[in-house]
Amino acid sequence: MELAKIEATGASVSTTETSITVTGPDRPDAVDLATLPFPGFHTDMHPQLVAYLSIADGTSILTENIYAGRFRYIGEINRMGGDVHAEGQHVVIRGVDSLSGCEVDGCDIRAAAALTIAALRADGSTTVTHANHIDRGYDSFVPNLVSLGASISRT
Repeated sequence: MELAKIEATGASVSTTETSITVTGPDRPDAVDLATLPFPGFHTDMHPQLVAYLSIADGTSILTENIYAGRFRYIGEINRMGGDVHAEGQHVVIRGVDSLSGCEVDGCDIRAAAALTIAALRADGSTTVTHANHIDRGYDSFVPNLVSLGASISRT
């Protein structure tokens, strides 16, 4: 389900038994989605997709049906210049042309990962505080991003 949503944004996705290759567009197309129990769109991926869609061409709407308290990261994306707002169980993401680097708070594991994704597309430098949350669920996070060409370091 997650890869299908990524493809719906205009990205090219190819898979093998041991790898996934994704080539994204300059700006993704807006998409709507709802989190659902397996095999639906996984709630743990919603913050990362919102970060990706924050620079989409158009407006996306995400409906969170599983975990209503998963919106703490939205204000941090907006500090970077995003236009993301929670309305009840819905998140409205109005894509902007670009994000700007600044200091943001990675208040939990998914927020820290989502803000790192946003930072990779932002102009300028971004510092994600409390990035140690990422260590709980993403092994070799920084080295993996560096191996993909990201300019990222851990201090």
